[in-house]
Amino acid sequence: MSKQSITSLQALRGLAALAVVFHHVLRAVTINRPADLHLPASPLLSHPILVDLGAMGVDLFFVLSGFLMIYISRPYQQGHKSTADFVANRLIRVWPLYAVVTVLLLCQAYYNTRAGGSGFDLTPMRLLSLFFVPSFNEAGVLQPILGVGWTLNYEVFFYLVFAAAILIERKHILAVAVVLVGGSYAIGALLPHGSVLRAFLFNSVILEFLLGATVASAYMRGALVAKHAYACLAAGLVVLAIFAPVPADEGFRLLTRGVPAALLFAFVLLSESKIRWPRAIILLGDASYSIYLVHVTVLYTVAPRAMGKLTRLGYPSVAAEGGAIAAMIACVAVGLLCHFLLEKPLTRCAKHIYLLARGPAPTASA
Repeated sequence: MSKQSITSLQALRGLAALAVVFHHVLRAVTINRPADLHLPASPLLSHPILVDLGAMGVDLFFVLSGFLMIYISRPYQQGHKSTADFVANRLIRVWPLYAVVTVLLLCQAYYNTRAGGSGFDLTPMRLLSLFFVPSFNEAGVLQPILGVGWTLNYEVFFYLVFAAAILIERKHILAVAVVLVGGSYAIGALLPHGSVLRAFLFNSVILEFLLGATVASAYMRGALVAKHAYACLAAGLVVLAIFAPVPADEGFRLLTRGVPAALLFAFVLLSESKIRWPRAIILLGDASYSIYLVHVTVLYTVAPRAMGKLTRLGYPSVAAEGGAIAAMIACVAVGLLCHFLLEKPLTRCAKHIYLLARGPAPTASA
């Protein structure tokens, strides 16, 4: 894959992060807006399709992860890199910042509780969410302490699936991954209703990784080439237009959001030589993980204050729009700061510690 294609992947991460932030910002200034402000409804910002489509950024993240797992598989297939290194490098990428942000959130919850506000229940299983173990929150929803971390539980699940596929049959990683993921989904359907494992496994988002992996396999084999770009674009837009009115959480997410995300990604991938991404979008891609982890806390701090300020100044009719703009800017700004001041130093430190602990590179059989 060319450098431009890698740039495209990073740019899509940035756009996916913005989409998710946009989705949560719209919810914060509409259905979750402070009731004491008595703001008029915003027909545009509260439109269900607009609110819901931003959540498709999560589906795009899953598709991109599935693609990358297969694309980077060649050194592991050829025995040049070990499975242990793969797992370690993936966890180094996601866990340190996740752990720090989770601990900071716990500190904030403790402070709120001491100040007379509400906190949240911390069961032993909930605390294990710090290590990507799925658990229910106090409302019975599959959600870790850091709410957006539910997607990372699936990310880590797929990392483990990929590692297992390497160990089982490194020459046919995709086929083994399909069996493992598909089998997990089927097992989830058979588990008792109300169990954590059923809620986790019997969710079609785990199949979205396979969409990205399939795109990667077709692209690497030459079955998916530039002449297919506009067909992918057209198909993606048609599927999205048909299913846009269907809420993403209605049980058909693989079809309503996953398939169009994969098709639109394929279009960008195949059009890589024609796209020149602005540096700002690439920077957002670099910082997408930090933006994703911190944005909910930031927006629910900024949006209510901005809406309240505009209301007191005599502009209640635009309070929702102003709150949304302020929250979007704040989420990106804080995410960028987090990327440079926390994520990058933590990742470097964790990588250094791992290399010291590992010693000489293990053999491919490790």
